[in-house]
Amino acid sequence: MTKTPLDELSEIDRFYHTFGKALAQWAELEYYLSLLFACAADLTFQVAEAIFYSGRSFRSRADLLAAALTHSKLNPAWTDFVEGVLLKAVGYEGFRNQLAHRTFHPNALDDNGGPIEWRLKEGNKWNEPDGISASQVETACANFLALTNVIVYALHDIEKTEHPTKHLERLVLVPSEATSSQPSRKQLGRLRQQQASLRKSKRQNRAK
Repeated sequence: MTKTPLDELSEIDRFYHTFGKALAQWAELEYYLSLLFACAADLTFQVAEAIFYSGRSFRSRADLLAAALTHSKLNPAWTDFVEGVLLKAVGYEGFRNQLAHRTFHPNALDDNGGPIEWRLKEGNKWNEPDGISASQVETACANFLALTNVIVYALHDIEKTEHPTKHLERLVLVPSEATSSQPSRKQLGRLRQQQASLRKSKRQNRAK
């Protein structure tokens, strides 16, 4: 197996890399939420970004997007889609906050007394075994990216198509838990329901 430059780093430095990548990906997710806010509020991107980023926390920015959806001129199906995106992002917020407010601490020492098995822990729980692992952060980063990509593709169609069918399918397949690598059974069941509803709608349209 070919080695990458990351393989040359220590365990803690690889963790730092993963940690930084996850936070950067979250920032990109928020940026694309600001573009959804522009569409929902029917504002230019420049004005929408100024308003969206006037909120100093993610929750205040999420509230702005939610308020815009209440009176949005978007097709109702697209409004439901954006609400679904926002709900998933809000579900990730708790994990993102843990990344921002925890500190790195090892769980063990190697044979030479060097720290290993690094975790992100609350400052007052440094001596407890629990904590966030690098693999969990990597999974969360992948989910932040997946949700961002759902928005990116949807922005191409949000003002062009009547129903976000394919985008809803993509959204459902993004795990609801930040550290989960697979959609839940509930999510897959929701996807099957959406697909069945779409097939029924197509049959009805052909019968007209």
